[in-house]
Amino acid sequence: MKIVHLAPDEKFVPLVQVLFEEAFPGRNTYLVPRPRSGSLKYVADLTNVRLRRSIYFKLARLLARQVRAADLLVVHGMTPLFAKALRAVRPDCVVVWVGWGFDYYRLLEDQLGGLLLDKTARLEPEVTRSRDRPRPRKPLPIVSVAARIDAFSVNPSEVDLLRAALPELRATYHALPSFTVEDTFDRGPALMAGPDILVGNSASLSNNHLEAFDMLLPLLGSDRRLVVPLSYGNTRYAERVAQAGSERFAERFVALRNWMPIEAYNEQMRSCGFVVMNHRRQKAVGTIGAALYKGAKVFLRPENPLLGFYAGLGAVIHSTEALEQGDPQALVPLPEADRRRNREVVYARWGRPSVLAAIRRLASYRR
Repeated sequence: MKIVHLAPDEKFVPLVQVLFEEAFPGRNTYLVPRPRSGSLKYVADLTNVRLRRSIYFKLARLLARQVRAADLLVVHGMTPLFAKALRAVRPDCVVVWVGWGFDYYRLLEDQLGGLLLDKTARLEPEVTRSRDRPRPRKPLPIVSVAARIDAFSVNPSEVDLLRAALPELRATYHALPSFTVEDTFDRGPALMAGPDILVGNSASLSNNHLEAFDMLLPLLGSDRRLVVPLSYGNTRYAERVAQAGSERFAERFVALRNWMPIEAYNEQMRSCGFVVMNHRRQKAVGTIGAALYKGAKVFLRPENPLLGFYAGLGAVIHSTEALEQGDPQALVPLPEADRRRNREVVYARWGRPSVLAAIRRLASYRR
């Protein structure tokens, strides 16, 4: 079996390379659009990686040599280029789409609502450059190729929502995690068990930091810090969040403004026994999984599909409603039994053996 991957040069892909090679040794080829710099930043530059100009993905005759040889085509995030590339696949080729959020979330807006809460929404025009502001929307690429997909992976809580929004998607749901406990969650300190609170995962407006600060201000006390990752995303927004956090919490506010390796980042998390993700939609899946695995008490918004997803797995996870209501018990650490349960639930889902087994099951698909 020959497997061809269409993948961007993004930070999630190197682990994908490792896992697929372990599951299917010697059978993988990666077609990666050439970055503007001309060289790879994240994807491991192995002999089975082919850097290609954008024109390559647009013209079926250029793709024919490699894409038409594929028995299994795995698309990591459905970009316009990758959607065009599907024209070159053989009729009997199995096509697997791994959704990354950007490529389908807009389809769920009518069911889930917007990303931003009121204060953050009012801040958006100030921190968004005119060139970054929404333009007339083109149809998402997945819409035009949904009928050609044979299997797809998105968050399980979004499967029914996506099928309702995209009836053409008749593919089989097949979960393919982009991380494992051993490769991701086990790095850094074994526990997140201190009094501090991790707020959000990036300098993205979807974190709704200002509203999170409102929730936490009455509960923080003098013995806790807010640790707020702002090292990537919108730099103007990061500056405003850092300013607002410093004004409200003074020395108890810690903004992480510089990028750091995952081991160093996890070390910063050691003192964070509490995690507040104020997103309205699926974000920070890896960070949340790591926090549950390491014993932290995690709070998600009630409308975030991830709250129901983790609860459905059997994890002990909490709604931000307790923080909004000022519940004095909200910031009490998890009992040891709940920590142990969360660790078991996370490993059952994202342990390397489970993830590799899910990848190997792709070989069973036929058209």
